Amino acid sequence: TAAADQTYLHAPSVDTYAKHDPDGLTILSSGRYLKPAGRPIPVAREPYGLAMSRDGKTLFVASDGVGQIITDWRTAKPVVTAVNPPLAPRKGKKERATNGGGADFSPDGQKLYWSSGDSGAVYVFDVNSPTNIVQISLNTEIGGRKFEDSYVTDVKVSADGKYLYCSDVTNFRVVVIDAEGRQVVGTVPVGRYPYALAVVGDKVYAANIGLFEYSPIPPPTDDRFDKRGLTFPPFGYPSKEAREGVEFEGRKIPGLGEPNVP
Repeated sequence: TAAADQTYLHAPSVDTYAKHDPDGLTILSSGRYLKPAGRPIPVAREPYGLAMSRDGKTLFVASDGVGQIITDWRTAKPVVTAVNPPLAPRKGKKERATNGGGADFSPDGQKLYWSSGDSGAVYVFDVNSPTNIVQISLNTEIGGRKFEDSYVTDVKVSADGKYLYCSDVTNFRVVVIDAEGRQVVGTVPVGRYPYALAVVGDKVYAANIGLFEYSPIPPPTDDRFDKRGLTFPPFGYPSKEAREGVEFEGRKIPGLGEPNVP
């Protein structure tokens, strides 16, 4: 009897089934409740990015393989316009649309900038004619270095609208684009996996994830070893070899460095 009287923590729903009720109380499969404070607007599958124009009148939702521009969202009948990212070629595979979750509007709300993900570009859309698409590639030469395999996760616009700031997680950098000239004008190394950006005044803040800034593994200098890649992990972790690098299977494997650096 004493045990039965003891309180215990549990999800709000104990003996009811999960249900989806956008205008009322939704019960998740975990038993938790979800009841929006406002009116819901259905969007595409797997939405993972959201941007708002500076006047608050236009929203953009980035979802899996599609984007949606939403106007009149405060009214009873919001207008939703689909934005389809262009198809990107893939080595030995069928073309498919690629996109990331990062997006931002120009100060006047007429241009939408959208990260492409693994195609290494920023999409530029005319908000009033979203089928007109321009791509600005980050895979270009700057500062004497040719950058490749860029993966764009986020894009933010400067306060005056003259520059775009893009996070490239593959090359561990923030890329600066001249918005009017639509070309890369700067690149700044910012350490491990810059995933999200914020612009505050004249400063750009980058949020990083992960532990290490990885380096590519070079091809072997000895023909006895497989040119396609390593057959076994080159070092354990943590170890001196992991920090400093090691010679392995005819290659100089770069080290990962210290894991506890700022």
